[in-house]
Amino acid sequence: MLAAACAQAPTPDTAGFVYRLGRDTVGVSSVTWTGGKVSGVYVNRVPATTVVRWNADVDADGGVQRLERTHTSDTTVTERFVVTVKGDRAVVEHTVGDSVSTRRFVVTGLALPRSPATDPGLLELHTRHLVTAGLESVIAVSFGTTDTMALPDTLRRVAPDTVVVQGPRLRIDSAGHILNLGANAERTTLDIEALATAFGPRPLGELSPRDTVTGNVGDATVSVAYGRPKMRGRDIFGALVPWDAVWRTGANNPTFLTTDKPVVIGTARVPAGTYTLWTIPAASAWTLILSRNIGENAGAYDSTADLARTAMQSGRAAEVAEQLTIVVEGGQVKLTWDNVTAAVPLRR
Repeated sequence: MLAAACAQAPTPDTAGFVYRLGRDTVGVSSVTWTGGKVSGVYVNRVPATTVVRWNADVDADGGVQRLERTHTSDTTVTERFVVTVKGDRAVVEHTVGDSVSTRRFVVTGLALPRSPATDPGLLELHTRHLVTAGLESVIAVSFGTTDTMALPDTLRRVAPDTVVVQGPRLRIDSAGHILNLGANAERTTLDIEALATAFGPRPLGELSPRDTVTGNVGDATVSVAYGRPKMRGRDIFGALVPWDAVWRTGANNPTFLTTDKPVVIGTARVPAGTYTLWTIPAASAWTLILSRNIGENAGAYDSTADLARTAMQSGRAAEVAEQLTIVVEGGQVKLTWDNVTAAVPLRR
Protein backbone atom coordinates (compact mmCIF):
# COMPACT_ATOMS: atom_id res chain seq x y z
CA MET A 1 0.00 0.00 0.00
CA LEU A 2 1.20 3.51 -0.79
CA ALA A 3 -0.15 4.68 2.56
CA ALA A 4 3.08 3.44 4.13
CA ALA A 5 5.18 5.45 1.71
CA CYS A 6 3.07 8.54 2.28
CA ALA A 7 3.22 8.08 6.05
CA GLN A 8 6.98 8.30 5.91
CA ALA A 9 6.71 11.87 4.66
CA PRO A 10 3.94 13.69 6.62
CA THR A 11 5.62 17.01 5.87
CA PRO A 12 5.87 18.32 2.29
CA ASP A 13 8.48 16.54 0.20
CA THR A 14 9.60 18.56 -2.84
CA ALA A 15 11.82 17.77 -5.80
CA GLY A 16 12.70 19.50 -9.04
CA PHE A 17 13.29 18.09 -12.51
CA VAL A 18 15.09 19.65 -15.45
CA TYR A 19 14.40 18.55 -19.03
CA ARG A 20 17.20 18.97 -21.54
CA LEU A 21 17.67 18.37 -25.22
CA GLY A 22 21.40 18.44 -25.75
CA ARG A 23 22.68 21.68 -24.22
CA ASP A 24 19.24 23.36 -24.21
CA THR A 25 16.88 23.35 -21.23
CA VAL A 26 13.45 22.71 -22.76
CA GLY A 27 11.52 22.60 -19.50
CA VAL A 28 11.65 22.46 -15.70
CA SER A 29 9.23 21.20 -13.09
CA SER A 30 8.71 21.07 -9.36
CA VAL A 31 6.66 18.42 -7.52
CA THR A 32 5.45 18.38 -3.92
CA TRP A 33 4.09 15.27 -2.17
CA THR A 34 2.06 15.80 1.01
CA GLY A 35 0.26 12.72 2.25
CA GLY A 36 -2.56 11.97 -0.17
CA LYS A 37 -2.00 15.11 -2.21
CA VAL A 38 0.47 15.78 -5.01
CA SER A 39 0.96 19.15 -6.70
CA GLY A 40 3.39 20.67 -9.13
CA VAL A 41 4.46 23.37 -11.54
CA TYR A 42 5.80 22.59 -15.01
CA VAL A 43 7.42 25.22 -17.25
CA ASN A 44 7.58 24.19 -20.90
CA ARG A 45 9.57 26.35 -23.36
CA VAL A 46 8.48 24.63 -26.59
CA PRO A 47 7.34 26.22 -28.81
CA ALA A 48 6.16 29.10 -26.56
CA THR A 49 6.69 29.28 -22.81
CA THR A 50 3.75 27.77 -20.97
CA VAL A 51 3.35 27.33 -17.21
CA VAL A 52 1.29 24.34 -16.05
CA ARG A 53 0.06 24.22 -12.45
CA TRP A 54 -1.59 21.08 -11.19
CA ASN A 55 -2.78 19.32 -8.06
CA ALA A 56 -4.11 15.83 -7.48
CA ASP A 57 -5.86 13.89 -4.72
CA VAL A 58 -4.71 10.27 -4.64
CA ASP A 59 -5.91 7.24 -2.71
CA ALA A 60 -3.76 4.99 -0.56
CA ASP A 61 -2.67 2.94 -3.58
CA GLY A 62 -1.67 5.94 -5.68
CA GLY A 63 -4.77 6.00 -7.86
CA VAL A 64 -5.91 9.47 -8.85
CA GLN A 65 -9.31 10.52 -7.49
CA ARG A 66 -9.23 14.08 -8.76
CA LEU A 67 -6.71 16.08 -10.77
CA GLU A 68 -6.85 19.69 -11.89
CA ARG A 69 -4.38 21.12 -14.40
CA THR A 70 -4.26 24.69 -15.74
CA HIS A 71 -2.09 25.95 -18.59
CA THR A 72 -1.00 29.59 -18.55
CA SER A 73 0.76 31.60 -21.25
CA ASP A 74 1.66 35.27 -20.68
CA THR A 75 -0.30 35.11 -17.38
CA THR A 76 -3.48 34.13 -19.26
CA VAL A 77 -5.07 30.74 -18.56
CA THR A 78 -5.28 29.09 -21.99
CA GLU A 79 -6.83 25.78 -20.96
CA ARG A 80 -7.93 23.75 -17.95
CA PHE A 81 -8.35 20.04 -17.35
CA VAL A 82 -10.27 18.45 -14.48
CA VAL A 83 -10.15 14.68 -14.07
CA THR A 84 -12.44 12.94 -11.59
CA VAL A 85 -12.51 9.21 -10.96
CA LYS A 86 -15.34 7.45 -9.12
CA GLY A 87 -15.61 3.70 -9.06
CA ASP A 88 -14.91 2.42 -12.55
CA ARG A 89 -15.63 5.71 -14.32
CA ALA A 90 -13.32 8.58 -15.25
CA VAL A 91 -14.55 11.96 -16.41
CA VAL A 92 -12.26 14.50 -18.09
CA GLU A 93 -13.56 18.06 -18.44
CA HIS A 94 -11.51 20.21 -20.82
CA THR A 95 -12.04 23.98 -20.94
CA VAL A 96 -10.56 26.27 -23.59
CA GLY A 97 -11.93 29.80 -23.45
CA ASP A 98 -15.73 29.46 -23.40
CA SER A 99 -15.64 25.97 -24.89
CA VAL A 100 -16.06 22.98 -22.58
CA SER A 101 -15.81 19.35 -23.70
CA THR A 102 -16.34 16.26 -21.57
CA ARG A 103 -14.99 12.74 -22.04
CA ARG A 104 -16.12 9.70 -20.08
CA PHE A 105 -14.61 6.24 -20.13
CA VAL A 106 -14.19 3.11 -18.07
CA VAL A 107 -11.30 2.87 -15.62
CA THR A 108 -10.68 -0.48 -13.93
CA GLY A 109 -8.08 -0.35 -11.17
CA LEU A 110 -5.56 2.39 -10.37
CA ALA A 111 -6.19 5.52 -12.41
CA LEU A 112 -3.04 7.16 -13.78
CA PRO A 113 -3.57 10.26 -15.96
CA ARG A 114 -0.40 10.74 -18.03
CA SER A 115 1.13 14.06 -19.02
CA PRO A 116 4.71 15.41 -19.15
CA ALA A 117 3.61 17.89 -16.48
CA THR A 118 2.34 15.33 -13.97
CA ASP A 119 4.35 12.19 -14.75
CA PRO A 120 7.24 12.81 -12.29
CA GLY A 121 4.86 13.28 -9.37
CA LEU A 122 2.36 10.52 -10.07
CA LEU A 123 4.81 7.91 -11.34
CA GLU A 124 6.99 8.36 -8.26
CA LEU A 125 4.11 7.26 -6.06
CA HIS A 126 4.35 3.91 -7.79
CA THR A 127 8.14 3.65 -7.93
CA ARG A 128 8.25 4.29 -4.18
CA HIS A 129 5.59 1.62 -3.72
CA LEU A 130 7.53 -0.90 -5.77
CA VAL A 131 10.52 -0.45 -3.45
CA THR A 132 8.74 -0.32 -0.10
CA ALA A 133 6.47 -3.28 -0.92
CA GLY A 134 9.23 -5.29 -2.60
CA LEU A 135 7.18 -5.74 -5.78
CA GLU A 136 8.40 -6.38 -9.32
CA SER A 137 5.50 -4.59 -11.05
CA VAL A 138 2.43 -2.43 -10.60
CA ILE A 139 -0.37 -2.19 -13.15
CA ALA A 140 -2.23 1.10 -13.49
CA VAL A 141 -4.87 2.20 -15.97
CA SER A 142 -3.25 4.97 -17.97
CA PHE A 143 -4.86 7.68 -20.07
CA GLY A 144 -4.03 11.10 -21.45
CA THR A 145 -6.45 13.92 -20.76
CA THR A 146 -7.29 14.15 -24.46
CA ASP A 147 -7.85 10.39 -24.83
CA THR A 148 -11.20 8.66 -25.16
CA MET A 149 -10.21 5.40 -23.46
CA ALA A 150 -7.86 4.03 -20.81
CA LEU A 151 -5.39 1.16 -21.21
CA PRO A 152 -3.31 -0.92 -18.79
CA ASP A 153 0.14 0.54 -18.13
CA THR A 154 2.66 -1.63 -16.28
CA LEU A 155 5.50 -0.19 -14.22
CA ARG A 156 8.07 -2.99 -14.01
CA ARG A 157 11.22 -2.97 -11.91
CA VAL A 158 13.83 -4.64 -14.12
CA ALA A 159 16.87 -3.79 -11.96
CA PRO A 160 17.41 -2.33 -8.48
CA ASP A 161 17.74 1.14 -9.99
CA THR A 162 15.57 0.82 -13.11
CA VAL A 163 11.81 0.87 -13.73
CA VAL A 164 10.37 0.63 -17.23
CA VAL A 165 7.01 2.06 -18.16
CA GLN A 166 5.34 2.98 -21.43
CA GLY A 167 7.26 6.06 -22.53
CA PRO A 168 10.28 6.93 -20.38
CA ARG A 169 12.71 4.55 -18.68
CA LEU A 170 12.99 5.54 -15.01
CA ARG A 171 16.17 5.42 -12.94
CA ILE A 172 15.41 5.34 -9.20
CA ASP A 173 17.31 5.42 -5.91
CA SER A 174 17.08 2.89 -3.07
CA ALA A 175 13.91 4.55 -1.77
CA GLY A 176 12.14 4.61 -5.14
CA HIS A 177 12.68 8.32 -5.83
CA ILE A 178 12.91 9.02 -9.56
CA LEU A 179 16.36 10.30 -10.49
CA ASN A 180 15.94 10.30 -14.28
CA LEU A 181 12.96 10.10 -16.64
CA GLY A 182 14.36 8.75 -19.87
CA ALA A 183 17.57 10.24 -21.18
CA ASN A 184 16.59 13.91 -20.98
CA ALA A 185 15.04 14.58 -17.55
CA GLU A 186 17.01 14.67 -14.30
CA ARG A 187 16.07 15.24 -10.66
CA THR A 188 17.58 18.37 -9.15
CA THR A 189 16.92 21.32 -6.81
CA LEU A 190 15.54 24.48 -8.39
CA ASP A 191 13.54 27.64 -7.80
CA ILE A 192 10.60 26.95 -10.08
CA GLU A 193 8.94 30.37 -9.75
CA ALA A 194 12.17 32.20 -10.58
CA LEU A 195 12.70 29.97 -13.62
CA ALA A 196 9.10 30.49 -14.76
CA THR A 197 9.77 34.23 -14.77
CA ALA A 198 13.17 33.88 -16.44
CA PHE A 199 11.95 31.54 -19.20
CA GLY A 200 8.76 33.51 -19.92
CA PRO A 201 10.34 35.79 -22.56
CA ARG A 202 12.74 33.07 -23.77
CA PRO A 203 10.78 30.39 -25.61
CA LEU A 204 12.73 27.93 -27.76
CA GLY A 205 10.25 27.85 -30.64
CA GLU A 206 9.63 24.66 -32.58
CA LEU A 207 12.49 22.27 -31.88
CA SER A 208 12.59 20.65 -35.32
CA PRO A 209 10.63 22.88 -37.71
CA ARG A 210 9.17 21.38 -40.84
CA ASP A 211 10.58 22.57 -44.16
CA THR A 212 10.08 21.78 -47.84
CA VAL A 213 12.80 22.21 -50.45
CA THR A 214 12.17 22.06 -54.19
CA GLY A 215 14.43 21.75 -57.21
CA ASN A 216 14.21 20.96 -60.91
CA VAL A 217 15.95 18.36 -63.01
CA GLY A 218 15.05 18.80 -66.66
CA ASP A 219 11.30 19.33 -66.78
CA ALA A 220 10.70 17.46 -63.51
CA THR A 221 10.08 19.12 -60.16
CA VAL A 222 11.35 17.25 -57.11
CA SER A 223 10.59 18.28 -53.53
CA VAL A 224 11.58 16.97 -50.11
CA ALA A 225 9.53 17.72 -46.96
CA TYR A 226 11.33 17.03 -43.69
CA GLY A 227 11.80 17.98 -40.04
CA ARG A 228 15.02 19.88 -39.26
CA PRO A 229 16.59 18.90 -35.91
CA LYS A 230 19.55 20.80 -34.48
CA MET A 231 22.75 19.46 -32.94
CA ARG A 232 22.28 21.32 -29.62
CA GLY A 233 25.72 20.22 -28.50
CA ARG A 234 25.06 16.53 -29.11
CA ASP A 235 27.24 14.03 -30.95
CA ILE A 236 25.27 13.13 -34.08
CA PHE A 237 26.54 10.39 -36.36
CA GLY A 238 27.64 7.24 -34.64
CA ALA A 239 25.79 8.40 -31.50
CA LEU A 240 22.37 10.05 -31.78
CA VAL A 241 22.13 8.63 -35.31
CA PRO A 242 23.77 5.20 -35.25
CA TRP A 243 25.96 3.96 -38.06
CA ASP A 244 24.70 1.09 -40.23
CA ALA A 245 21.05 1.35 -39.16
CA VAL A 246 17.99 2.66 -40.99
CA TRP A 247 17.40 6.32 -40.11
CA ARG A 248 14.16 8.21 -40.71
CA THR A 249 16.36 11.11 -41.90
CA GLY A 250 14.71 13.98 -40.12
CA ALA A 251 12.71 14.65 -36.98
CA ASN A 252 9.15 13.93 -35.92
CA ASN A 253 7.05 13.15 -39.00
CA PRO A 254 8.55 11.08 -41.85
CA THR A 255 10.54 12.68 -44.66
CA PHE A 256 8.70 12.67 -48.01
CA LEU A 257 10.17 12.96 -51.49
CA THR A 258 7.78 13.90 -54.30
CA THR A 259 8.44 14.05 -58.04
CA ASP A 260 5.90 15.10 -60.66
CA LYS A 261 7.64 13.13 -63.42
CA PRO A 262 9.74 9.96 -63.53
CA VAL A 263 13.35 10.58 -62.51
CA VAL A 264 16.47 8.58 -61.81
CA ILE A 265 17.92 8.91 -58.30
CA GLY A 266 21.31 7.28 -58.11
CA THR A 267 20.76 4.00 -59.92
CA ALA A 268 17.03 3.84 -59.10
CA ARG A 269 14.30 4.63 -61.60
CA VAL A 270 11.63 6.47 -59.66
CA PRO A 271 8.10 6.88 -61.09
CA ALA A 272 6.18 10.10 -60.50
CA GLY A 273 4.69 10.10 -57.03
CA THR A 274 5.39 10.55 -53.34
CA TYR A 275 7.65 8.31 -51.27
CA THR A 276 9.11 8.26 -47.78
CA LEU A 277 12.86 8.85 -47.73
CA TRP A 278 15.17 6.90 -45.43
CA THR A 279 18.93 6.50 -45.23
CA ILE A 280 21.44 4.10 -43.74
CA PRO A 281 24.36 6.26 -42.58
CA ALA A 282 27.76 4.56 -42.58
CA ALA A 283 31.28 5.68 -41.78
CA SER A 284 32.30 4.85 -45.35
CA ALA A 285 29.28 4.94 -47.69
CA TRP A 286 25.61 5.73 -47.17
CA THR A 287 22.48 4.12 -48.66
CA LEU A 288 19.34 6.00 -49.66
CA ILE A 289 16.00 4.18 -49.45
CA LEU A 290 12.73 5.22 -51.08
CA SER A 291 9.63 3.55 -49.68
CA ARG A 292 6.07 3.26 -51.00
CA ASN A 293 4.82 3.34 -47.41
CA ILE A 294 3.24 6.80 -47.09
CA GLY A 295 0.17 5.92 -45.02
CA GLU A 296 -0.64 6.35 -41.33
CA ASN A 297 2.24 4.09 -40.32
CA ALA A 298 4.75 5.79 -42.61
CA GLY A 299 6.95 6.63 -39.63
CA ALA A 300 7.71 2.93 -39.08
CA TYR A 301 10.18 1.50 -41.56
CA ASP A 302 8.90 -1.53 -43.50
CA SER A 303 11.43 -3.12 -45.81
CA THR A 304 8.69 -4.88 -47.78
CA ALA A 305 7.51 -1.47 -49.01
CA ASP A 306 10.89 -0.47 -50.47
CA LEU A 307 10.73 1.01 -53.95
CA ALA A 308 14.50 1.13 -54.28
CA ARG A 309 17.85 1.42 -52.54
CA THR A 310 20.80 3.26 -53.99
CA ALA A 311 24.28 4.24 -52.86
CA MET A 312 25.10 7.76 -51.71
CA GLN A 313 28.45 9.50 -51.76
CA SER A 314 29.41 10.76 -48.32
CA GLY A 315 32.25 12.77 -46.87
CA ARG A 316 33.26 15.57 -44.56
CA ALA A 317 31.25 18.77 -44.90
CA ALA A 318 33.08 22.01 -45.68
CA GLU A 319 31.41 23.60 -42.63
CA VAL A 320 29.66 22.20 -39.59
CA ALA A 321 25.87 22.39 -40.03
CA GLU A 322 24.07 22.99 -36.72
CA GLN A 323 20.73 22.07 -38.32
CA LEU A 324 19.95 19.20 -40.67
CA THR A 325 19.78 20.63 -44.19
CA ILE A 326 18.55 18.92 -47.36
CA VAL A 327 18.77 20.54 -50.80
CA VAL A 328 17.66 19.52 -54.29
CA GLU A 329 20.03 21.31 -56.64
CA GLY A 330 22.97 20.84 -58.97
CA GLY A 331 21.66 17.52 -60.22
CA GLN A 332 21.63 15.89 -56.80
CA VAL A 333 19.77 15.42 -53.54
CA LYS A 334 22.18 16.32 -50.75
CA LEU A 335 21.91 16.35 -46.98
CA THR A 336 24.31 17.93 -44.50
CA TRP A 337 24.35 17.76 -40.71
CA ASP A 338 27.15 18.18 -38.22
CA ASN A 339 30.37 17.67 -40.19
CA VAL A 340 28.94 15.06 -42.57
CA THR A 341 27.44 15.43 -46.03
CA ALA A 342 25.87 12.74 -48.22
CA ALA A 343 24.54 13.13 -51.76
CA VAL A 344 22.97 11.10 -54.55
CA PRO A 345 22.79 12.04 -58.27
CA LEU A 346 19.43 13.13 -59.67
CA ARG A 347 18.56 13.11 -63.40
CA ARG A 348 15.66 12.70 -65.79
